[in-house]
Amino acid sequence: MRGMSHSAWDIKMHQLCWYPVVVQGGVHGAHPPMFAFALHPVVTFNVLKLFHKLNLLGKLNAYDFYHGLESVTDGSGLYSVGHRYKEFLHTVCLYCLLMMAKWAGRGHDPMGMKGTSQGKCVVECPWCPQPGRNLPDNWQDVPEEMKWLYALILAIDANFKMKRKQKKDTQKELGSGWAYFVEESSYQRYLENYTDQKEMKHCDSNHSAVDHANLLAQKRFAVTGVGAIVCACHGFFHKHGISDLQCSECYANMDYVLLSTLILTAQAILMLILSYDIACSFHIRFFQRLREAPDRLQFDFSGLTLQWAIPKFHLLAHGEKCQGPFSLNYMLGAVRTSGEGIESNWALTNPAALSTWEMSGASHHEVLNDVLGAINWEKTIKTHEHIAFYNHVIVADLVEQGNAVCSALEDAVEELAIQEATFTELDDTVPESYSKEWEILVVNYEKSSAGLNLYEEKGRKTSLAEVRLELQEEEAEESRRGVMSPHEMTASTFLMVGLDLEEQQYVIRMKKGGTQTKEAKAKLEEKRGVLCNWIHVWCQVQQVYMPFVSQLLEGADTVSDKPAASSGTSEQDQKPEFAKLWLLSAIPGQVRESLGMPDLLSKEARLREAQADDALHHVRCQIRIRMGILQYKKKTVNGPGQKANTRMHAEWAQTYAQVWQWREDVKLLQEEMCHAVAFFESKEKEWMSMIGTRPTARREITLSADAYAQHQAAIYNMLALSCVTHWCPLLARLGLADPWAETAYVQTLWPRNDAPDGDTSENDSDLDSLAGEEGKHAV
Repeated sequence: MRGMSHSAWDIKMHQLCWYPVVVQGGVHGAHPPMFAFALHPVVTFNVLKLFHKLNLLGKLNAYDFYHGLESVTDGSGLYSVGHRYKEFLHTVCLYCLLMMAKWAGRGHDPMGMKGTSQGKCVVECPWCPQPGRNLPDNWQDVPEEMKWLYALILAIDANFKMKRKQKKDTQKELGSGWAYFVEESSYQRYLENYTDQKEMKHCDSNHSAVDHANLLAQKRFAVTGVGAIVCACHGFFHKHGISDLQCSECYANMDYVLLSTLILTAQAILMLILSYDIACSFHIRFFQRLREAPDRLQFDFSGLTLQWAIPKFHLLAHGEKCQGPFSLNYMLGAVRTSGEGIESNWALTNPAALSTWEMSGASHHEVLNDVLGAINWEKTIKTHEHIAFYNHVIVADLVEQGNAVCSALEDAVEELAIQEATFTELDDTVPESYSKEWEILVVNYEKSSAGLNLYEEKGRKTSLAEVRLELQEEEAEESRRGVMSPHEMTASTFLMVGLDLEEQQYVIRMKKGGTQTKEAKAKLEEKRGVLCNWIHVWCQVQQVYMPFVSQLLEGADTVSDKPAASSGTSEQDQKPEFAKLWLLSAIPGQVRESLGMPDLLSKEARLREAQADDALHHVRCQIRIRMGILQYKKKTVNGPGQKANTRMHAEWAQTYAQVWQWREDVKLLQEEMCHAVAFFESKEKEWMSMIGTRPTARREITLSADAYAQHQAAIYNMLALSCVTHWCPLLARLGLADPWAETAYVQTLWPRNDAPDGDTSENDSDLDSLAGEEGKHAV
């Protein structure tokens, strides 16, 4: 090939499916000297494609792959094989960048790669609302109560397995900001102004995300993890939806990635739901932080309905005041979204963390951008099979069980019928005046969580935990005033331990009797031994606070409370579950008054009252649960014929919310089917519009670019066709409206207007032939 021009040599190399090896300095700096010498090392396309697939799907690192090739070449190690590992790394890096740009259509733009805008190279979610692409023309004219149908639901979280070690880093990232990671230089300039930000906690519970944010950064790591924004319903990573974290989930880092994502994806959205496991603290000063952010991060929230939520599993660890306002179960438009799908995404990215720990900052971003794109694309080509990470279950593996979209919609229709029947039966037990009043309160609470929360109980005046805290605070105040406790165990703690011992005695007494196995008897004896030791220790403290008890013990048997049947058995007289503890409440009234211990008596009375209130609350809950299970007709908690108990409002409201969420689920699933098909149609049109956009290029480049555009357009056409093929029979079987009944898809699938029978094998084979190895990842 000596004497060839640069362009001719370039074409010849690609016709041979050879890729020139990039030498040191060619990737993260100046362009590589493509053919500086007559003899130049190359990598075949097959090797690059094989490594790329193994790296994305199996997370095989370049080191192991390269040494595997060396072993295949010479397994004995007796011969010298040219070591080109570094060159292979640089070549793979450039190859992955070119493929990402190619899949985004950058080769068809006359501006080339230099004209690539921020976030242009991502694989977008076909389900999420995108005005102008997959929404109907009049979507903005929907009534206020139906805005949720086009809501964008995002999940926020951090992953601390995606670390990167601290090391000298001189490489420059290729395509910074083109895909999922934010643009690095702007991000670092932003962080320079937030080096000493103090994160405040506004929740009753302790959360590592907030507590660890105020710790010093680990010197071993330049990056301690990543913060990410994904589609909460389907698990797609979004444009600029991921950034490095220097020290846990600092608000500054999470603000930046959130605002960057919203600017690129949510400009025309009417309703936004943000799910974050610390949303209760994160949202407090969010708009104040927004005002202080740079101009490029200013997102206009005017005219946008914004709701903050906590994922369902994480919500259980939060305090009581977070349970209502941040619950996805009671939020309008949240349907059956759990908010936990982002956690499952980390299972797909974590295997890559072992290799990215040792990388430079540039390579760290480039590799993860590639991995996240592959994750999104795998979900895209399976759109006709399932809605990834959807609703009440995470269906990453449901494809093995059949059509998961069908499962989701069929389950929603079936569950809706069950919930409606349950609510109807419950509603019949409540007077109409109550149900109408409660419905108004529920609707008002959905509009503004500042109203009365009908979903939670208001029955308890105070709880045992609250009284215990009050007593400890009072004793701490006394200590500051110089009034010291006579023992290291304070009086309130002494009384609480006494109440706990009484509870343990009751539990053991209830377990005694009946036929028991030897193992059960052994466990019972173990519990008796532990209880006996605790009583012995507690009685020693009792001599400090209640010294008169020793006189009472001389005149009364400590096991006088035992059953009559065992009164003559000396062995049972020694059982700790029958021991008399002699708290003040157990002493006769006349004797108690003569002892003159009003302070201790008052504390015990407060604890006893709270204990009784807790017990009564649980009894009421159990009665209502039992009533629901047994489905007592026309009865209330207080019995037949009495006025309806207003404490039923929590059960009524929760059941009401279940019905409406399943109704929303059925409607949203049908709407998102239309979103997906419309998205694929818009992508098809985009690729078709790229034909003929390089008229001034060499003829072979023009022909190749046009052919590739037609090929990609066919891919998206088949994806849309496959979705319709799978979903039309399902909608017909469920008696739901078919939005494609009057479209060209029907003539394509059933030219004789035959009834759809659900046989989609031919279309599936056509799709697989296009969207498989020859699809997005075709070279």
